[in-house]
Amino acid sequence: LKYEEIKGELDKLLIYCFEKKTVEKEDIKRVISKSLEYDIFSLTNNLFSKNYKKLEIILNSLKLSGEEPIFLITLIANQLRIYINVKILLKNNYNQKEIASILKIHPYRVKLAVEYVYNRDLFDLMDLIIICKEYDKRLKTSYVDKYLTFQFLVYKLCERL
Repeated sequence: LKYEEIKGELDKLLIYCFEKKTVEKEDIKRVISKSLEYDIFSLTNNLFSKNYKKLEIILNSLKLSGEEPIFLITLIANQLRIYINVKILLKNNYNQKEIASILKIHPYRVKLAVEYVYNRDLFDLMDLIIICKEYDKRLKTSYVDKYLTFQFLVYKLCERL
């Protein structure tokens, strides 16, 4: 978060708790907004870790904040591309540090990807990208509600993970 965003959130909290002597954890949960970056990271993280209850909450939050499903599909597909690249590089005996350098991503993302792809088949990961492509096309060519279409994609991916 940027300084201005943090200051704005603290100002909201101060106004909300003006007559109180202490700020409680519940006050913070009620007043402070979650960042979009957090929701998007949580979306992919909970999808691929099969945490369906949290995933449903995140999907609703992203819908309420007006995030475009086409953008969200792109994020999921990009995460899958990272998984595919990590899987290929691991098969070629690269270590996590080398993979992070080659892919130009944070080592923690590589660590999470390695954990995810360790027992996964490369072709199964590629199939997931194809599913994302199909739903991306549906979003762009169909008159069906875009959030409903995106939700169907998430359910389809959940079946295959």
